[in-house]
Amino acid sequence: MFALLRRNLFGKSIIYKIYHRSKYTLNENGATVNKFQLPTSYEDFIKYVRSNPGAFFPYSVYSNILNNHLINLDKKKLNVLREFIEVFKNDKRLSSVELADLHNLVITRFTNIDYSVATMASLELKKLVKDHENHTNLRLMKPTLRSLIEIIKYNPGRVSSSWEIFSKEIDKDDQILSELANKNKLQNELVTLIIEKLLYGDFCEKEDKFKIDAKNLSRIEYLIHKYNRTQVLSENLQLDLVKACIDLKSIPIIKSMKISSSILGKILLDDTVTLSDDEFISIFSIYFQLEKSFVNYELLFKVLPKLAAASSEASTRKSIQKEKTQIIFNEVQEMIKKLKLDSGTSYDSATLRQIYIHSLGIENNNLKKSLEIFHHYQATQNSNLSQLHLTISLVFCYHSCLKKDIHLIKAAEALLPGDIMSIKNIQAFILTYAFNCQPEKSLEIYNSYIKDISTENNEQYQVSPAALLTESLILGYLYNLDREFAYLVNDGALTNKIVEGPTAINRIKKLFKLYGDAFEEEDPEKAKEIIGLALLKNFKIGEH
Repeated sequence: MFALLRRNLFGKSIIYKIYHRSKYTLNENGATVNKFQLPTSYEDFIKYVRSNPGAFFPYSVYSNILNNHLINLDKKKLNVLREFIEVFKNDKRLSSVELADLHNLVITRFTNIDYSVATMASLELKKLVKDHENHTNLRLMKPTLRSLIEIIKYNPGRVSSSWEIFSKEIDKDDQILSELANKNKLQNELVTLIIEKLLYGDFCEKEDKFKIDAKNLSRIEYLIHKYNRTQVLSENLQLDLVKACIDLKSIPIIKSMKISSSILGKILLDDTVTLSDDEFISIFSIYFQLEKSFVNYELLFKVLPKLAAASSEASTRKSIQKEKTQIIFNEVQEMIKKLKLDSGTSYDSATLRQIYIHSLGIENNNLKKSLEIFHHYQATQNSNLSQLHLTISLVFCYHSCLKKDIHLIKAAEALLPGDIMSIKNIQAFILTYAFNCQPEKSLEIYNSYIKDISTENNEQYQVSPAALLTESLILGYLYNLDREFAYLVNDGALTNKIVEGPTAINRIKKLFKLYGDAFEEEDPEKAKEIIGLALLKNFKIGEH
């Protein structure tokens, strides 16, 4: 690749490492002299210059050395680079445009090594512009787009933020914007870079545990709107943008950012992202406008109960919000019907049928519609009918509590599929009888099942089926204002190891605390109302 070559330059014998055979003419006082071979290090070049003070080089020599990626520098040798810059900077035969080009090359090649290089070269470019104010094309003496990208990329942010550099040097410069419009790759790189800096902070901000604020978020919105570059942003960057909007309570901005439906779907299905029901519905409404053709089952399982609850008459949301949610809820139901997503023998379609009946009957408080859908499925579907019976029985238990109608609990019992009972259904009957002032019946149901129910804690929730039944019985007695018997149930469950583990024990402690807090109202009926709300919450999807 390279060899040692002895050349006689200006009457002096010097050895150079040569990596290729391209030769450049040196002129001294206008005369052509020996050919000059490119060196493989800046040190070699500086040595030659020092030993030949009268020598000068054409622009092509400097630019080829700077462009040669085989000639590397590390941070320890920056003084050599500075000396190299001084050589071409003081070369009077180079034009101002050539000098500017060389300073830009310095920025693009070495800013990643040390930001001071960019600072130094940028100052030289400013001097050139100042000294040539009447030049026909001052743009040629300013930082190139590539240089500006490198300056912003490695900007530590101590003097000027990356946004300030972008705003001043690019976004308000019509000439640069005109150049940028014709260079898609550079535009993609630049917009992505600025968004990353706004989202994650400059280097010095990261040291101070930077968190994006509303101002930076609005700047990102501006960039996306102006340059229309959302599609080139990485998946992780889009995900982090959405999370920033959620954290800053700026979910409406997501729509204007044109985030892809696949990203929004991932956010909605990510259990590590904390969303209120209203926030979930707001993001889903944006997602649904982009993906009306089909919503995957997993997302339907999550969104149906939320839409049903938010559009119910009992919802405390504002009427205009409720109306909008009702429209989306109706559209989702139409999509399910049109695509027959709730038909067939698959696990997904069977689960959707259960969740649909539950959402209408409990979250939406619509017993009539829930029963209609149940009868429709009973007539058209041949699989998982027992699960549908368990679900509609749960709905009747809920409405028996809601309306304090003992007849509805009898209907719930009649709808059970033979002797099959889920833990959720046993809990429902314990709570419903207690709500209808028959806690002794709740105790009877508890005693008939508790011996056969597992006391092993669930890995995810750290509570056992037996502990759940015990919670329901205790809550039922507390609703009936019998705290003493509730304590007896708790003591017995602990003694017989029906309830074990800190999570299960603390859940029951919270019920007694709820009872104590409720009686701060001093009105027993008010207290019952507060405990009753906690009791009804047990019927909701997602409650364990």
